[in-house]
Amino acid sequence: MRAITDGPSYRPDPTVGEALARFYAVQRLCSDQTARKCRTCGFGPLELTFPNFEWRKQAIERHDIHHVLTGYACTLAGEIEMAAWEFGAGPFPDIRATLFCLPLLAAGAVSTPKKTFAAFQRGRWGRTLYGSDLAVLLHRPPGAVQTEIAPARERPLTVADALSFGRVMFAAFALAFSPLIAGLVFARIMGLP
Repeated sequence: MRAITDGPSYRPDPTVGEALARFYAVQRLCSDQTARKCRTCGFGPLELTFPNFEWRKQAIERHDIHHVLTGYACTLAGEIEMAAWEFGAGPFPDIRATLFCLPLLAAGAVSTPKKTFAAFQRGRWGRTLYGSDLAVLLHRPPGAVQTEIAPARERPLTVADALSFGRVMFAAFALAFSPLIAGLVFARIMGLP
């Protein structure tokens, strides 16, 4: 079980807001995530710029607080684990966020299946902060919030956990392969070999 101290330590901060500010500084992320029109993501030497959709603006601070409290890194591998944890912990606040994050799970199943499943199962023990009052949340102690959303207790794997993971992975791969399937259907309709 990963503790808050497995990643960069933010626990000494008296409030979640201060821990989040430290996280942004350490990760070299701008603190005005909700005000920006675009965002840039780096994947090794490749940098991609995406529109900062309204659904993302509504979720990003809570998502970043999840990073702070779970200890998952702010890297591609860490984002895969974070997405798996969030899928395990509860539904995303918007279907577009779900569709955006599903391919991360497919990538995790291929690149780091054990870590992806462990993060998903850990999420099943907790809950996300989506739907929480951000103004109240930012003034709470990080340790107290972590105990509520990512409890340190371990729980054995259940059939429900495995079935839930299988359902999410089916959706992840269906989405990841949908362009290929659509191409094959189109080729068949058009009579192409």
